[in-house]
Amino acid sequence: MTKTYLGIDVGGSAIKYGIVDEKGEVLSSSSLPTIDDKADVLQKFAAIIRESGNVSAVGISFPGVIQGKGYLKTAGAIHSMFGVDLYAEMLKITDKPVAILNDANAATLAEAMSGHAQGISDYILIVVGTGIGGGIVINGQIFAGATGMAGEFGLISLDIYSDNAAEDISFSRHGATIGGLARYYHEISGDETVDAKEIFQKYEANDDLATQAVKHFYQSLAFGIINTIVTIDPEKVLLAGGVTNRPTFITELTAEIAQIKNSFPRYDSIDFPKIEVAYHKNNAGIVGAAYAASQI
Repeated sequence: MTKTYLGIDVGGSAIKYGIVDEKGEVLSSSSLPTIDDKADVLQKFAAIIRESGNVSAVGISFPGVIQGKGYLKTAGAIHSMFGVDLYAEMLKITDKPVAILNDANAATLAEAMSGHAQGISDYILIVVGTGIGGGIVINGQIFAGATGMAGEFGLISLDIYSDNAAEDISFSRHGATIGGLARYYHEISGDETVDAKEIFQKYEANDDLATQAVKHFYQSLAFGIINTIVTIDPEKVLLAGGVTNRPTFITELTAEIAQIKNSFPRYDSIDFPKIEVAYHKNNAGIVGAAYAASQI
C-alpha cells in the first residue's frame, strides 16, 4: 500500500497543508489563516493532523532558525513561537513521527522528492524575493550547520571594502528583488516603484535608469551565486522566487555569470554547475515537509 505523508507549511499569513504520496504528488491541500498566538498555532496543528487521517508521518516547514529536532530560535513574523521547542509540543499532540525544518530547507528538499534535483546528491537552492535565502543539500541531506544558520545566503557581503554598514553591502541588499532591485532603482531615480515587473517593463522600453538597476541586480545576483558555487561546489544551483517567472530570467542571469567568469582567469579551471529555475512553486513547502517526514 502506498504511504502518504502530511506536509504543513507555516507562513506569516497562512498555514498551508496537504497529503503527499511517495512520489511527491500533492493529493489534497487546504489552508488556515496564521494567527500570531502559540496556542492557536498548536491547536491548528492538532486539528490538521486529526483531519489528515492515516498518514505515515508529519512534516512541518516553519520560518526562522530551527535548531536540533525542532527548537524555534526564531520564527519569522510569528513572534509568539520564538524560543518554542516545537518538537516537544508536537509529541503532546500526536504519536506519529514528526520532522520539523526551516521553510527554505523544505523548498530545497521538495526539489529532491519530485523536482529538478531528483537523483542529485549535492545542490543548493537560492530563493530570490524580498531578501535572499535558501538551502544546501550535501550527500543527499540538508546541511543546516552547527546552529541551523546554513543557507542564509542573504547575509553574504558583496563589497568588504565599502564604508557602509554590513547590511548595506549584503547579498539581500543588492541581489534580491525588493531589497535589491527595487531599492536600488528608487535610490538612483527617486521613483518609489517596488514592483519588479514595472522596473523590468521600463528596462525593456530602454529606460536608462531601469537598465542601470537591472544590470546592477543581475550582476549582484551573479556574484552572490558564484560565491556559493566556489564555496560549496554543488552539482546544480536552483533558483526560486517570483522573479524567476520572467521568461528571460535564466538567459539574462547566466549571461552575466559567463561574463564575470570570462573576466577572471582563475575561473577557467572551475566547471560551473547548471543553473535553472526550481520546479516547485506554491506547494514547495508542503512537498518538502512531506519529504522530510518520509525520511524519518
